[in-house]
Amino acid sequence: MRKLYEFQVSVEEFTESVIVGFQKSKLEAVQQYRSYFEQLNNAKLKRLGVRLIDECTSAFYMFQIGTSLEKLNEKAKLVDSLRVNFFTEVRKCMS
Repeated sequence: MRKLYEFQVSVEEFTESVIVGFQKSKLEAVQQYRSYFEQLNNAKLKRLGVRLIDECTSAFYMFQIGTSLEKLNEKAKLVDSLRVNFFTEVRKCMS
């Protein structure tokens, strides 16, 4: 469970970094959990965790190539929605 908490903090820091421009170090902090999620037994958490990592990566590269702020905002909303869904599922598993 500690890994899940650390992942949550990493995702939140990544999404907050949009204000100053996505930072590669924040993305790398999120991406380091991919192998953890690929080894999880819970299929739903595994799928949601990997998707959240992929969407964070996508948002970062969209920013890098100069995608419009409107599109970046849509992607940020998607990432936030996935983050909420993911951690709702984590809470269900812990109950």
